[in-house]
Amino acid sequence: GPPPRPIPACRFCAFVAAPSSAASAWKLGCRENLSTKPIAADGELTASFATIVQAADPFSMDLKELPARSFKRHPWEMVRADFFARLLRENLRGHALAAFDLGAGDGYFAECLVESLPTVTRVTCFDTGYQAAWLAANKTRHPSLSFTAQKPDGVHDLLVLLDVLEHVDDSRAILGEAVQTSLKPGGLALISVPAWQALFSSHDTLLGHKRRFAPAELRDLAREAGLVVVEHGQ
Repeated sequence: GPPPRPIPACRFCAFVAAPSSAASAWKLGCRENLSTKPIAADGELTASFATIVQAADPFSMDLKELPARSFKRHPWEMVRADFFARLLRENLRGHALAAFDLGAGDGYFAECLVESLPTVTRVTCFDTGYQAAWLAANKTRHPSLSFTAQKPDGVHDLLVLLDVLEHVDDSRAILGEAVQTSLKPGGLALISVPAWQALFSSHDTLLGHKRRFAPAELRDLAREAGLVVVEHGQ
């Protein structure tokens, strides 16, 4: 088949591509490097990279950043979710699909997913940071969502790992285990990570990040886990 279609990637920060017509906040510069400005590429303001991969046939807002009271979503987070949903809309096939959001944070992307893709009818959100009180408060949040602090059994049509692999000591082992135990053969995985180790900052340390990744490094991890790259950033 045709080679994977590149997704423009930012040299400066860790956020996904956004159309130039998106929220004006994107035109002010990079959130992590305020002295820089986004790169324009093919009519898009660009930021970090995502890799969307497919299993061959034979683990959003970080919970540490979640405010204790109600808040308004930052424009970059909304554009990020819209971008990922569009990627999945273009690549996800089938009906009544089940998704597994590993390291789901507050579940914002999972909720966007079920509301924007009618073919996804169930999302299981797993995060070891969930506390009993938070789980109880979100138990009836959305009929298509479930939240758990214990890794669920079973395989899914879609595996989502948004900004997860940078939190663990062995990214290769975590991704490989997730693919083997949680993704159906032929299923789809959406993976994002913060870009470029040279940009590692105190904010990464605050969030418990172990590293940042080069785009080729993430693609290699995906292939080693038995995945076939469908689309990727560069």
